[in-house]
Amino acid sequence: MRELIGLSKVKLYTYGDILVELSANVDDLPIVGSDQTIKSFRILPGGSSPNSAVSASILKVQVHQIGVVGNDVFSTILLDDLKSCGVCVDSVMSVSGSSAFAVILVDKNGERTMLSYRDISISAVMRELYNVKFSLGDFLHISGYAYQSLDTSEVANNLLRNAKNSGVYVSLDPSYQFAINQSLLSQNLMEDLDYIFPNNNEAYHLTGQKSPDEAVKALLDMGVGCAIITCGNRGCVIGDSSSREIIQIPS
Repeated sequence: MRELIGLSKVKLYTYGDILVELSANVDDLPIVGSDQTIKSFRILPGGSSPNSAVSASILKVQVHQIGVVGNDVFSTILLDDLKSCGVCVDSVMSVSGSSAFAVILVDKNGERTMLSYRDISISAVMRELYNVKFSLGDFLHISGYAYQSLDTSEVANNLLRNAKNSGVYVSLDPSYQFAINQSLLSQNLMEDLDYIFPNNNEAYHLTGQKSPDEAVKALLDMGVGCAIITCGNRGCVIGDSSSREIIQIPS
């Protein structure tokens, strides 16, 4: 792992879901057959991968988003937002049909219930998505939501293989689906990861260990370079393969 002298010299590629969030605030979740009043409603560009891309771009990192949008009005919202935040979208492919979206109900306690549509056909553009020309020292960040279908998993696995062959640092932010659908993962995937960022529940499903400290050790034993497990209001637990030291960071 290296010190980053100037973030503006760092080139980061991100791959994952690019979607629109249709967010509605309600007092309580509706029961079947009822008509619940919406207090407020927003249409927001989102997705785990684009959110990471925008955050990095704000820090003056050169960011290239990899992914797919449909040929609908949502695609305009998504691409315009990324470009306005300084993210390069040359590797975002357009396909026929709807862009991905999520309907999100937020109750009075701030709890979110999601219904998501991510079933975009990418078979026609798969090779274009993973044939990225990486350079030595670049970074690739993959969202765990990329492992929700065979096609998107294939793209993620090929991107990861391409990145490692090019001397690229790789990080992955798992999702629940990633943790439980390990049949979609490439062989020895963990050994190819420099960083992994699961939450406590995802780490349990990946390792079988309920203790965050033990889960970090298990991830390092799988070959991960650095494991960071987020534990909600209890902060996070970090472990590094070079020192094997486990550090607890409060929130």
